[in-house]
Amino acid sequence: ETTVPETTVPETTVPEETQPTEPEAPVEPETPVEPEEPVVPEEPEVTYADAVLTLWLVDYSGKTVASSQITLNGVEGEKASFSAEEVMAAVKAQLPKGYALVDESAVTAVEVEYGKEHIASIQAGKVATLTVTYVNFFGRKVGSVTLTKVQTSAGSCRFTASEIRAAAPAGSLVLRLSNKTVSYGSNASLYVTVI
Repeated sequence: ETTVPETTVPETTVPEETQPTEPEAPVEPETPVEPEEPVVPEEPEVTYADAVLTLWLVDYSGKTVASSQITLNGVEGEKASFSAEEVMAAVKAQLPKGYALVDESAVTAVEVEYGKEHIASIQAGKVATLTVTYVNFFGRKVGSVTLTKVQTSAGSCRFTASEIRAAAPAGSLVLRLSNKTVSYGSNASLYVTVI
């Protein structure tokens, strides 16, 4: 008897029946979380307003002879700046004929808060004018000058002999000279002989 050697057959496994599975949902990448924006308080509403500078031109007695206003518009509560030049231009535009400022250096820059009014008084007065003509012994004109004064008190204006002498052409000697009175608001002439 012959024996047949036993052979072994490798075991094979049969896959189990697989049920169809649903495909897995794709995994979405994580979206980065943006930082929250800081809460910004609402800006208060900006209000605009006028800054008004009222200029009263007054004479020596306090009587108003003219007035003027300058206005600038800006953010309410802030300050408007009126330059000395702006103020002077407004004043000069309103000066009545025959008047001048008593002291132009008193006109300065002014600050006014937007939304408010500032009133400034500036002294003006009538002008007295004396035109002096200097002549030699032959009556020939050798020079002239116009002297002016602005009224700061009641009465007339007096131009002194020394003021008239000081305005004479250089090197001239003034003969016989006295004070000259001129009413404010008027003009006068004077001939003076010099050698």
